Amino acid sequence: MSKNIILICIVFLTVICIGCAGTQQKTWRKKYTPLIKYEPPEKYIIHTVKKGETLSEIITSYCNAYKRYIRTVIKINGIKNADRLELGQKIKIPKSWADKSIASYRSHFQRGLAFFKKKDYLEAKREFKASLRYKKDCRKCWKYIRKSERLYKDIHYRKGRNYFEKEKFSQALREWELVQRVDPNYKEVNNNIKCTKMILESRSAKK
Repeated sequence: MSKNIILICIVFLTVICIGCAGTQQKTWRKKYTPLIKYEPPEKYIIHTVKKGETLSEIITSYCNAYKRYIRTVIKINGIKNADRLELGQKIKIPKSWADKSIASYRSHFQRGLAFFKKKDYLEAKREFKASLRYKKDCRKCWKYIRKSERLYKDIHYRKGRNYFEKEKFSQALREWELVQRVDPNYKEVNNNIKCTKMILESRSAKK
């Protein structure tokens, strides 16, 4: 009996010691292990400030409610004076703010700028017009549409004149017809086309 009692006591003490050790370990963890809350990093769109841009214009180009977010942008970027942004300054805009319509507007507008730089003014005009479907009050879009059309007409009109002076009448006609499709009333394009067609017809008749 005494041996059984001793064995029972040993087992009992062992269980108590294990329990105490587990309790101490848990207490140590609670005391010394910091509570770390996982927060995924915020994703930002980095905007480079261009000449004449204001903070409200920048925010509006990404989301419609700029008054709601302007204080947050100032805080995120540590902006001391919101009325005086530096040229080339980097502004962080949370991606979660940008809605689909604004994203589509920016996509077409950026493509328009790319075509404009390549002097492909007709494609640029199409992209700027497409951007207006998503942002009807875009003044920059209208500005670039007018500028693209003006440059397109001017370039092809002058090319037509150069070809005409060199007596390359077919090429001149082709250039002036491009202008006519965009603006039939541009300068003397209609008269130039009539005159060139008459010359080409008389030449073909002689042959």
